[in-house]
Amino acid sequence: MLQEITTNFLDFSLDILPYFFVALFIASLINFFISTDTVEKWLKGDKAYTLLTASFIGTLMPLCTCGLIPLAVALRKKGGDLKHVICFLSSGTACSITVLFLTIIIIDFEITLYRFIAALCFGVITGYVASLFIQDILPEETSCGCHDCETTRQDNKWKIIGKEFWEGIKDFLPWVMVSLVLAACASVLLPEDSVESVLGYESPFATLIASLIGFPFYFCSGSELPLIKALLAKGMGNGSAVSFMTAAPIVNIISFTVLIKWLGVRGTIIYFIIAILTTTLIGALFQLI
Repeated sequence: MLQEITTNFLDFSLDILPYFFVALFIASLINFFISTDTVEKWLKGDKAYTLLTASFIGTLMPLCTCGLIPLAVALRKKGGDLKHVICFLSSGTACSITVLFLTIIIIDFEITLYRFIAALCFGVITGYVASLFIQDILPEETSCGCHDCETTRQDNKWKIIGKEFWEGIKDFLPWVMVSLVLAACASVLLPEDSVESVLGYESPFATLIASLIGFPFYFCSGSELPLIKALLAKGMGNGSAVSFMTAAPIVNIISFTVLIKWLGVRGTIIYFIIAILTTTLIGALFQLI
């Protein structure tokens, strides 16, 4: 059994890690050339389409959750209104341009398309609904120990990009390795009928369970893909996969403790409840397709 788990771990690693490093390098390039000011000017407005724009911009940002939360706080302090900032944060944690690249390589185009649409909807719905219940207060400086998302540009361009790439590896790689280990164990130890009965198409609570699975862990968006691939092979429904991928990067203990500094305990609990309900509903709709 241990030998089979080890073999699966090595196979998954060879399949996934090369694309992971390519994706991180692309993320470093994007992060260098796109400034905070460029993002900030789109996080205002009274029209419905401005929320969709904020959500779309969030899905393109190549940052992990620990990078997006401080960025969201900074954007709020620079004048972005609460619903647009929450919209940006929610869609950004669920998806990014580099995560889409990884998803299409590691899983398939269909799941990638579902993930992108789900992230857009998640951002718009969560941003709008959360702003109705969460007090609009000026946030404090918030950090969770990741590298500073605003890198000084006084150094050589490629030195900055290289530093950003290395910081990305330090932030993401440990969680990818955890996911690879979990995926290797799941592929061997989890009975197919158990996964199908809990997370498959016939389970009435599949997407709710999928939305909650990631809470004890911290999955940077994209690091969950090895585990998702293993669970899909065992009978997990596409809608459950979408719920898990959308919820896991933001609905976790680490994000909870960081968001408290900004939204307070009550605001964070409300945000989490809205996020879980939204990802459950979105996943359920995709489960029907």
